[in-house]
Amino acid sequence: MSKPLISLENVTKIYEGSEQMFEYGYFTGNVIKKLKSFQKFDFMNNAALLDVIALKELTLEFFPGEFTAIAGPSGSGKSTLLNIIGALDFPSKGKLFFEGRELSSLSANELADFRLLSLGFIFQSFNLIPVLTALENVEYVLTLQGLPRKKRREKSLQALELVGLKHEAHRVPSQLSGGQQQRVAIARAIVHDPKVVLADEPTANLDSKTSESLLNLMQDLNKNSGMTFIFSSHDALILSRAKRVIQIRDGMLV
Repeated sequence: MSKPLISLENVTKIYEGSEQMFEYGYFTGNVIKKLKSFQKFDFMNNAALLDVIALKELTLEFFPGEFTAIAGPSGSGKSTLLNIIGALDFPSKGKLFFEGRELSSLSANELADFRLLSLGFIFQSFNLIPVLTALENVEYVLTLQGLPRKKRREKSLQALELVGLKHEAHRVPSQLSGGQQQRVAIARAIVHDPKVVLADEPTANLDSKTSESLLNLMQDLNKNSGMTFIFSSHDALILSRAKRVIQIRDGMLV
């Protein structure tokens, strides 16, 4: 059996000082006494700053070639988990390993290089740079990697051809449909041959026909190249296509 690509050991994520508003008129004297016991309470603005546990003692492993979905209702912690896997956020407690290397041991520059070289990201809102063409958006990752212009242009056109958008290479995002923009985002995520692609609600802003087409594309990439895909989603279509579904609720596995 292959070794885990990604491992999480007892990962907890706590967001400190999340603001919760209160109306005094609804409270009795005893309740107000309890409010005063909060470590952080702003009586001028009727707000308590409460710690929110987004993830609680998660232990998980992901293996090369997975096509896996992290599922759960809104606020369950699935996007937080995906952000931690992608080193966009960090555990409050516990450890995250990538190919056996603990990521907390890396410097800020090393983490940036890790994300740039090893990961691809697909976002719900596409996150394309509006003043750049589709080709330039895909090239951007390779530019950061320092690839020569001719090589990055060649690889970017190949990626756009793979997602069926080579003929739209010189259009800016405002000239593309939502489905076309997400195709550009997929091309950008895969152009540098990452080990893992992380997709946060990638079909949320798309119609069902476009969603199915994009999932077919990502499944083909997974099957033909062995690229690992990890989704955060509650879309029934993604959950039905995933080889493994990890259910999360209130920050815990269920």
